[in-house]
Amino acid sequence: MPMEKCIWRLSKEQSDWLGLDCCYLAEGKSATLNIINPEKILNVTKEVFEGEIEEFNNYYRLVNRAEGVVETVVVNGGIIFENNNFWKVMGKLRNSASF
Repeated sequence: MPMEKCIWRLSKEQSDWLGLDCCYLAEGKSATLNIINPEKILNVTKEVFEGEIEEFNNYYRLVNRAEGVVETVVVNGGIIFENNNFWKVMGKLRNSASF
């Protein structure tokens, strides 16, 4: 799969599925920046785990972990994810991510 499609599947495809108005650049929209370490992408394994989404009543989905691929996520000028941890400001900053 080309890198561009991978990025789209991890961002815009997910936001469309959830009905969110995000994950694209347009005038007047809050910007999201994902800083990805391309060297870590090569370390992604084919091992799949079940993961729970607490915000969706512990709904199970299949996940493929890739620690360190996404180094930082910035939403509307505020860092919400860095060093494999979500910051406590997530959902509290204006136009930042929340469920």
